[in-house]
Amino acid sequence: MAAPTPDHVQAEIVADYEANIPVQRIIDTRGVSAPTLYKILRRHGIIPARPLRARDQDWTPTELERIAELHRDGAGVVEIMRAMGAGHVRVSRALHRLGVESDPAEKKKR
Repeated sequence: MAAPTPDHVQAEIVADYEANIPVQRIIDTRGVSAPTLYKILRRHGIIPARPLRARDQDWTPTELERIAELHRDGAGVVEIMRAMGAGHVRVSRALHRLGVESDPAEKKKR
């Protein structure tokens, strides 16, 4: 089992996090693992934000318009995926957000 993280390092981790230093940089510079970092933050009353994953990132209005345009022009999910450089779930969510359902025939192909 690793030695406990010294109090001064814990204080530095909290200060870094509150200064909006990226978590990966804190992990690298302070020499702690991600689970340890999050444990320290919780211990100090900080509820860390969930990291933003690519699939959670919102589309820009321009990207949504492009997706809508591709769909209006008859492109299916696969074609839109290729054009936008995104995965199936992300494109499907964008179409749903636009009020468009994926082509049921494409669902059968998968």
